[in-house]
Amino acid sequence: NNLILNNGANGISLTGATAQSLQPKIINNTIAGNGNAGIYHVISSVAFTFENNLLLLNNYGIQSQTLFPATNVIVAHNGVWGNYISNWMNYPVTYGTVATTNLNGTGADTNLNISVDPLVVSGFDFHLQPGSPAVDAGTTNLAPTQDIAGVSRRGFPDIGAYEFGSLLLTAASPTNQGVFNLLASGGRGTPFTIETSTDLKTWVTATNAALTNRTLWLPMPATNVNQIFYRAHIQ
Repeated sequence: NNLILNNGANGISLTGATAQSLQPKIINNTIAGNGNAGIYHVISSVAFTFENNLLLLNNYGIQSQTLFPATNVIVAHNGVWGNYISNWMNYPVTYGTVATTNLNGTGADTNLNISVDPLVVSGFDFHLQPGSPAVDAGTTNLAPTQDIAGVSRRGFPDIGAYEFGSLLLTAASPTNQGVFNLLASGGRGTPFTIETSTDLKTWVTATNAALTNRTLWLPMPATNVNQIFYRAHIQ
């Protein structure tokens, strides 16, 4: 749950002599804009875990000092994209090479690392936009229960320091026989309440639900008033 940004050299650097064993667990960080690597490590740093990290716009994404067999480590469910020289430096070619798809249907390597645009808000704001492939693309293995801003990580964690903690409502069809469809979009496992109002003052609960997928169609009753307002409250 750290933002590690715009350092002159590496965002995180793991170094040590051959006799040492470095075993840090680096989880759910956003690492961007660093002058060398997002994460740099020597090959004697064994048994480390890198999970759910978002590495973008560094010179290198994850860089090993020399050719690295990537044994006795866990490097999985990371988003490594848009790093200027290389996303995976001195790593086996299997890293970053699409071999499967993840829960979202995004192309991923065998460790479910993805290398696609994460759709952050901007180069200064690293919140995820609706539809980001980083949403729900992490693992629950060591993910913290809250993100950097205190937003709960429910269901499948997102990649990076920020969890997508919003719900997007879209009126998806015209009224048909007194009903229209409302499309709710967000992260899997998000529980929410839909409320309605005709005056933006008094709100009435229309439904309680949870997203089992990233989208959910909700049939909602139409009314004979001129306008009706809908809002979502994440529980």
